[in-house]
Amino acid sequence: MKEQERIESLDGKKDGIINISSKDFNREATFVYFTLVDSLSKRIESIKADDYHKKSLFQALISTLREVNGRTYELTTYYQKLFANAFQIISAIENKNLMNFLYSDPIYSIKNVYFIKHAKDAPEFLTNAGKLYPEEVFKVFPKFRERSYRDSIIVRTAVCAPNIAKKYLIGDNEIKQILWNSSRSNKRIKAIFDVFGKYGLSSNASNLIDIIAADSMKIEAADLITYDKRKYLRKLIELRTNPNAEATYSLDNELHIKSLEYVRLINDLHDEKSPIIRFKCVEGFSAKELYTLIIYSEEEIFTSTFNGLFERMIKQTKEEKIDGYQLLEGLAFNKFRSFIKLCAGFNSLKTFLNSMEESNSTTLLTMFTGDLEKSKGDMTNAVDVADSFGSLNDTNLIAIIEGNVEEEYNRVVYENNKQGKIVYGLLKSLFVKQNTQDSCWYENVSNEYQLEKIDNIQAKTLFDKDSIHRQLHFFYDDKDGELSFSSFINTFKNPNFTITDKPRVVIIRSVSGKKIEILANKPKFEYDGQAELITYLDTSKKDIHLLVHRGHSYYAMNTVDHLTPTCKILFLGSCGGYHNLSEVLDRSPNVHIISSKQIGTMFVNNPLLKIVANNLREGKDINWIEVWNALEIAVKGDKYAYTKFQDYIPPHKNLGAIFIQAYRKMII
Repeated sequence: MKEQERIESLDGKKDGIINISSKDFNREATFVYFTLVDSLSKRIESIKADDYHKKSLFQALISTLREVNGRTYELTTYYQKLFANAFQIISAIENKNLMNFLYSDPIYSIKNVYFIKHAKDAPEFLTNAGKLYPEEVFKVFPKFRERSYRDSIIVRTAVCAPNIAKKYLIGDNEIKQILWNSSRSNKRIKAIFDVFGKYGLSSNASNLIDIIAADSMKIEAADLITYDKRKYLRKLIELRTNPNAEATYSLDNELHIKSLEYVRLINDLHDEKSPIIRFKCVEGFSAKELYTLIIYSEEEIFTSTFNGLFERMIKQTKEEKIDGYQLLEGLAFNKFRSFIKLCAGFNSLKTFLNSMEESNSTTLLTMFTGDLEKSKGDMTNAVDVADSFGSLNDTNLIAIIEGNVEEEYNRVVYENNKQGKIVYGLLKSLFVKQNTQDSCWYENVSNEYQLEKIDNIQAKTLFDKDSIHRQLHFFYDDKDGELSFSSFINTFKNPNFTITDKPRVVIIRSVSGKKIEILANKPKFEYDGQAELITYLDTSKKDIHLLVHRGHSYYAMNTVDHLTPTCKILFLGSCGGYHNLSEVLDRSPNVHIISSKQIGTMFVNNPLLKIVANNLREGKDINWIEVWNALEIAVKGDKYAYTKFQDYIPPHKNLGAIFIQAYRKMII
């Protein structure tokens, strides 16, 4: 193929291999750009389709290869994922299951729009993708710019995400021209231009285009309200619960930002003994406002913060003379499944359900598990249900939810709904009473859904070709960084390990048993230290087998940016909901995730890391049931540590992650 010849010549020679960097990189690049591409080309040739569709798929492959140049050829992992996604797209086309597959891997399916843009499902998929991933859709616009549906996709995406669209109003570009043409007939697009024309990028008034377009608020008033924190929050809630609101991505994004501003203030006062002082920033908040703060801060909210906000919310509903169900009704049930998941995780679900009439609590739980197959690519709802079940201890609630899932499964079987059968079939398999989740159950789930073992990792897979197990620990220069780092170092001050102290980083190595190398930056060198470690790994082409995030959850995705497919264990702390889990599994599909319901603590983290390190040093497999039992024994003598330990979720009980992994296997 001509494009392969061009890529081959990047090293100045035409010899069928790429010889640009290290041997390992050259081997990887040769595999991706030659072996994998040749295989994909043959797969396209073998597809059962007419010549037009075959030709469009070949052109898609050529167009993708044209992106590989002197600046991008090193992105072998990225292109390997693209080509893997392309293989699956082709299989889905053959199996007449394209839409379901695209929704199962939306990010890479958007990036691979060359391969789907001629499909009849492309307009619907891109429209729905624009509601969830507008930046990605805007970025790939040049790849589908010649298609007749392009204007519709761009306009709908802009209306849903005006905070993203306004960036394209700078200078002259094709997206801007499309939006300008539509502004004559579309009031919301016109509002985006009007706000930009008056304030440029500086104003948040573009998030309020629904109310501006309805002539309910002048642009100047919309801009002014964004500077009043409380009024702005109320206006955002009012708009988000309006069934006619269309700027949902921007509203959700802004509610997330504003909610975290309050929740972080309360989190930071976790040592404050007076609840009046700690929760002063939400004094006088309505039940709707308190609910909103909870659901839009799930990845960062502390247990004590949740409890305080929840108690105030319940008290406020009584003062407002409404019950819990009426509260949700008034909020148009916005993110109610996430709220139920959080209540289950923080042992407050029964209290919330008791705040309403029994008939309404039954209705709510039925809604909670209902119509999960109609998600249009966003599996948040199904993952919330899976996560909730993993947290529940109340046998009555478990029985009700299990019964509802069984009824929904019977419904989708009757309707012969393939997507529904996959979603509810998976949930049925995962919903096993906790006391029956033994090693046999985990093995059955792994076998049924073709997953790698979910309760065990073989030791041999956690060592590199040089027989060294490597860990990468990222520390952050936050309030607890130095104390956490010092405790971490003390954990490995024993005869089995040696510690090399460098200006910005430390390297811990085992001196007995199997070889282990633990790389960690010093908190004060958050940027330079982490960069030094990444440069070392990139230069030496060494793989990481365990990645550890040691900082507040708002830094977590920075750590995840360095997750690779070879990494088998991710120690993440609070990882939030579906979208964060999905991003993690995009980067490493089979990674085992250790998470917690809130920020972790060194009093649990370090004993856990020590147990894992010693197991590997002794050449033992990582059996999570055994590791967790050993960890419980290690922390049980410390009341504080043991309480925090209850918030940790081992990989084999992370039902949300297991659901996503299994779902992706089933949908192909």
